[in-house]
Amino acid sequence: MKKLSALICVLLISLSLVMLYGCTPVPVNEPYDIRTGVTYARGETELTVASFNVHSVKTTREKISACVGQLDAYDVDIAGLQEVDSDSFDRSFSGMVSLLSSGNMKEKFFSPTMTESHGENYGLMSLYKVAPSETHAFFLPYKGEYYVNNLEPRVLQRSLVTVDGVQIAFYNTHLNHNQKKYKGELVRDLQLQYVCDIISSDPTPYIILTGDFNIPSFDSLRCFLETGKFSLVNSPANPLESFKRDDSEKDDFNCIDNIIYTHSTLELLSSGVVISDASDHYMLHATFRTMP
Repeated sequence: MKKLSALICVLLISLSLVMLYGCTPVPVNEPYDIRTGVTYARGETELTVASFNVHSVKTTREKISACVGQLDAYDVDIAGLQEVDSDSFDRSFSGMVSLLSSGNMKEKFFSPTMTESHGENYGLMSLYKVAPSETHAFFLPYKGEYYVNNLEPRVLQRSLVTVDGVQIAFYNTHLNHNQKKYKGELVRDLQLQYVCDIISSDPTPYIILTGDFNIPSFDSLRCFLETGKFSLVNSPANPLESFKRDDSEKDDFNCIDNIIYTHSTLELLSSGVVISDASDHYMLHATFRTMP
């Protein structure tokens, strides 16, 4: 009888843990006016942008320092970073945010994603040479009251930064990596459409979106192209493999990171990836000229 009671207690505890950690409440976005902070300041200048997922299974302080070195070597003005640990989190080492902002880009905007395993210690970070005038983070959609089956909450960062008198609306995101669906729709596709709707409604003349989109093909990004407003740096015409896979996955789609931009106001001058072992992703970079 005692053994049966103990078994029941174990089952009840297990069920409670599943309910606690398997069902994370979906955060609700507060009302936000996308026109907030927009000055419509136009002009002509050049700037370099990077998208970089900096964390991997074997992340070390030395590897993150190498990431900073790459950003500085390419004289990046604004960077969207994914999988960044807060300074207080010691999953790999403590002080990651401070280390990443120790190079030429010292201004930062960190947004936690409140994961079940990492709490608020993990998320996105945008880096800048010049401090942004406006920052905001949107939680991406998951239709339902709870995130379930270890589906990680995701966010979209928005910041307004002025470079040589030209105001840029800079966005950064990291989308769902698995094939989870809600009522037959991939959660990642719901997130993509949400991001597309947000940046399409932004009245800032110059818009740039960086991110690890975790897409299976370029076709997944068609919602941005269909607006007639945006172009892809990483595209079928210019495929840049930004993710390293092992030999068993080498035939999978590797162009999962991208930089998306308003083609009527930004001229793409150059782009590429930096091959290194600093992360399991390569830094994707692009240099633009703003059109007045």
